[in-house]
Amino acid sequence: MVQLKVLLVVFACFLCAIPGKVTNEVPPSERPSVCFGCPFVSEANQNICRVPQCDICHNDEPRGANQEETAQIVPLLPPVEVHCKEADTIAVKWLASNDTFYKISYRDVQRRPSFVPETEPTRCGFANFTNLTPLTTYKIELRSFRKTKDGRIIRERSLPADIRTHRPSRIPAAVSSFYLKAFYLVEGTVTALVGWNKGEDNGCYFNVVSLGSEDEGYQDFNIENVWNNNGVNITQLKFGRNYSISIFGITDINSDFRTEGPKTWLNLTIPTCFQAYKYHKQTPKCAPEQPGNLTTKEISADSTDKEGSHLYNVILHWNEPEYKPEFYSVELILFNGNFTKFLLNVTGNSTTAKFKPLQLSPEYEVRMTAFSDYGRSATAVVHGFFNQSADSSIEKEPVIPTEVIFISVIPLTMVILFALFALNYYLGKREQQRERDTYFKYLEDKTSSNVTGTSIISIPHNTPDAWEMNTLKLKIEDILGHGEFGVVRRGWYLTDKGCYTQVAIKMLKDSPTREEQKQFHQEIEIMKSVPPHPQLVSLIGCVSRGQPMLVVEYCSKGDLQSYLRSAYRKVTKAILINNSIESSGSANYALNTLYDMNKDDLEDVPEPKDLISFARQVAIGMEYLASLKVIHRDLATRNILVFDNKTVKISDFGLSRDVYYNDIYFKSGGGKLPIRWMAPESMTRQIYTTQSDVWSFGILLWEIVTLGSTPYPGIATHDILGLLTSGNRMSKPEDCSEALYSIMTKCWKDEPSARPSFLEIRQSLDELLETHSDYLTLIQPFSDITNAINV
Repeated sequence: MVQLKVLLVVFACFLCAIPGKVTNEVPPSERPSVCFGCPFVSEANQNICRVPQCDICHNDEPRGANQEETAQIVPLLPPVEVHCKEADTIAVKWLASNDTFYKISYRDVQRRPSFVPETEPTRCGFANFTNLTPLTTYKIELRSFRKTKDGRIIRERSLPADIRTHRPSRIPAAVSSFYLKAFYLVEGTVTALVGWNKGEDNGCYFNVVSLGSEDEGYQDFNIENVWNNNGVNITQLKFGRNYSISIFGITDINSDFRTEGPKTWLNLTIPTCFQAYKYHKQTPKCAPEQPGNLTTKEISADSTDKEGSHLYNVILHWNEPEYKPEFYSVELILFNGNFTKFLLNVTGNSTTAKFKPLQLSPEYEVRMTAFSDYGRSATAVVHGFFNQSADSSIEKEPVIPTEVIFISVIPLTMVILFALFALNYYLGKREQQRERDTYFKYLEDKTSSNVTGTSIISIPHNTPDAWEMNTLKLKIEDILGHGEFGVVRRGWYLTDKGCYTQVAIKMLKDSPTREEQKQFHQEIEIMKSVPPHPQLVSLIGCVSRGQPMLVVEYCSKGDLQSYLRSAYRKVTKAILINNSIESSGSANYALNTLYDMNKDDLEDVPEPKDLISFARQVAIGMEYLASLKVIHRDLATRNILVFDNKTVKISDFGLSRDVYYNDIYFKSGGGKLPIRWMAPESMTRQIYTTQSDVWSFGILLWEIVTLGSTPYPGIATHDILGLLTSGNRMSKPEDCSEALYSIMTKCWKDEPSARPSFLEIRQSLDELLETHSDYLTLIQPFSDITNAINV
């Protein structure tokens, strides 16, 4: 009996001696939470642990793991390392092996040694303990076991690591380093991967803020995942920009009273588009670079204008870029009081350009922009100063002797004539073949496409960008207006929120020419380049591939010209009714007849102050376009749209003019011109400036006052220029005040520099609106009638 007791005691001691056995486990309610991860594993183990997720690497112990008779204890493992820690969290890591299982024991040092919780087996190299007690030291020990080929279980264990949790609401330490890891190209933007090394407190949570320029704002990242808290991707960075990125530690992420540590800054300069693509050895898909080293030179042209003023050529030079654009657009602005502009386009292979002879002002400005299929460059600007009194020092253009010209020109002319004849014959044959191909393609499209009658010639244009729309999200409906080459349709666009918004869709008619397509794509680019403004019709998007489309906001009330003419008809009808009543003396007949008029029609009739407000809103929009140096060229009520709440917006600014109306243009020099709205200098010398837009505004104001009448009534279009050059102007409308008519006549000054700016026009209209004077009385009788009805 005594021998049996001794055997039982020995067996019990043997069981207690088994390493890692928990004889008295802590109740589940008192256990800390544990989570495993795998970022810190060997290369052989990365397939098992590549997904950082709690318990992802849990595995059953290999058979025999608890069979102590087959286990063999070998030298100690290195202690676990602290990955990060907080007041209630400790994350540890170790180097894991693919064929080894691990268990981690952890306990509060203040607890009795008998209470040693132990994790489930895992093959990962990371464990995260949460719900711990602040300012408490924990002993964390690692045990491993693996099965050999001969069936033996090899066990190892580490020395325990003493790790103490932080106190609550501490001030986190600054990171020890903050650096750039890599750049990536992502859909035309740059993504920067930034990394950092933790501070001396090994905190777990961080906040990263990326600050860009004013137009970009900032990006804010809360790094709260302890499995991946050593780096973050900063996305949507723009080429060639500078960014300031800060990082600071945070605590108590689940509390409203978190504390923040000191900031550490990293300044990033993003490579240019060409640098980035070159580094990644990819074909550049970049907007052209800004023209470099742009210079100007004035050369005497040895000629004069009609007034006898000497003329000069302006010669431009610039550096040849590494990647050539499709073409350059050059703008010469003379600071001569009316800011006259001259435009010139040159090919992308050019490094020099020359403006035709012109009369220079003492100061001028040259603006040059490069264009390609991938966008436009930043504009290069150079200021020129010209001293006409120093004309003797200005370089003269070389003059070739007349005899040399005569001898050289005759044979050269013969060669050119022969070449032109051959080229004309070749082009004629090719045009015939193109027409045949287009015709048969047209027939094929008629039978194979739901959208019939469309034949678009493909031309180079900009690649899709942020404005590009998916045609599957567009629903095209009935026609709103059309001209010789274009058409505008009502439509609907499916937004990202899943709802339809009403839009206006502008597109080309069937079989457009190459030039019409080119102009339409230029129109799209201009709309993209003008920033939004409350008095400008907003661009919603475009379609640049296949059949091009321009999608803008929809206006339910139509253009201002139609709106005014409709109001005129209503006013005329009401006044006629009123006059007939006064002659008959039947008040009941008046009320009955007026009630027959649509009440909505009565509400759409503007009051005098509304008409002046329309003009003021247009002046504000034109003041904005002028500040951007954008010239409208066709400012008229037909190009002003009326929205709800009596708001008007400018449309077709700087764009083609043929879409809505084709009965108001006079054919001149191969193009259609709105003669009745044009300034004299635009008709005679094709010069368009902000001051010529001011002239057109005076005509627009006259249209508003007369409720949509056609300017210069009773005068043929071909007689208008002679009328203006002789000093005649349209007379004051019957019910218009002298103050309002004075604004018109100031806009119609012969000398462009004598005309007011749009800022001055807007200020004059503000004064009229504030005085509440009788500046316009043409619809007062109608107002009296409607007031009587409302009573």
